[in-house]
Amino acid sequence: MDKLMLAVAVVVAGVWVLRHLSTHNRRVCPRCKGTGKVRSGIFSGRFQQCPRCGGANWIKGWGGRPE
Repeated sequence: MDKLMLAVAVVVAGVWVLRHLSTHNRRVCPRCKGTGKVRSGIFSGRFQQCPRCGGANWIKGWGGRPE
């Protein structure tokens, strides 16, 4: 009975870890480095919204849910 409870606890913990990683897996956008803006290619001194993160300052990592 103890081995069964341990196996169930390990499975539940594993499912919880995978679920947590998939919903909280965000990282700083490498293109704008977390600012949400990039320099404009046409006008000097101007900025535009980052096309990769859409100005959100982060992107989803591996296994993250789409936003």
